[in-house]
Amino acid sequence: MSEPAPVQDSPIQNILLDLEARTGHRPIQNRKGWMTRCPAHDDKDPSLSVSLGIEGNILLKCFGGCATESILETMAWTWSDLYADEPHRASGISRIDGQGNKGTRERKQPSPRGRS
Repeated sequence: MSEPAPVQDSPIQNILLDLEARTGHRPIQNRKGWMTRCPAHDDKDPSLSVSLGIEGNILLKCFGGCATESILETMAWTWSDLYADEPHRASGISRIDGQGNKGTRERKQPSPRGRS
């Protein structure tokens, strides 16, 4: 039985296609998401986990130790590219050559313990 593929033209599909184009490695689907080579370091074995969070946001975790910011910078992505409620810019070419809009996202700061 094969694993379900991500929805075509979805933000996660665009992210996976961009990573494949950049690294030359097709992401491997597992039960939690996908593993691929990290574009932010010289990766010989897949160390980058790509998955969907509870709210549909894209989660990136490099087990080689790269910060998410380094991955975003290497791929010319912004944080908004990882959020489900933000429009994902078109193809990887527009991200790489600087075309398209860079979105921003306001984030609420958690309140200190015991305060509301």
